[in-house]
Amino acid sequence: MLKRITSAVPRAGHRLALVVALLAIGADARAQDSLMVNGSDSIAIHFVDVELRAAVQALGRYLDRPVVVGNVNSARITFETPRPVLRSEIPRLLRGLLESQGVRLVSDSASGVYRLENREPERPA
Repeated sequence: MLKRITSAVPRAGHRLALVVALLAIGADARAQDSLMVNGSDSIAIHFVDVELRAAVQALGRYLDRPVVVGNVNSARITFETPRPVLRSEIPRLLRGLLESQGVRLVSDSASGVYRLENREPERPA
C-alpha cells in the first residue's frame, strides 16, 4: 500500500525542501518524474507548475502505446491526485487533463500511437 507522507514544516520550508530536492536531482525531466510516486498498482501524482508536455511524457509511460507530442500549447499546469490512483485510471485522467487545456488525446490506429491535437475553438452559431 502506498502512503503519502506529510510533514509539519511551514510552507516556506516546503519550498526550500523542494528546491533542494530539485537541485539534488539535477535535470528538469528527472525532477518531474520524481513527483510521481509509484506503488505496486497505484500512482500518486503531484505536478506543480510543470509544462503540459512534461506531464504528458511522465504519464505516457502508463499508457498501452507511445504518445507523440507535437505542437501543443506550452501551458503550465498543476495537477495532483488526492490519493494514489490505479494505473488503469491514468488514461482517463490524462484525457481529462488534456481536455481542460484544449488538447485531445487521439488514438492513431494506423501507426499504433496516441497523438495530441489542439482542439479547435467552438464557433458561435
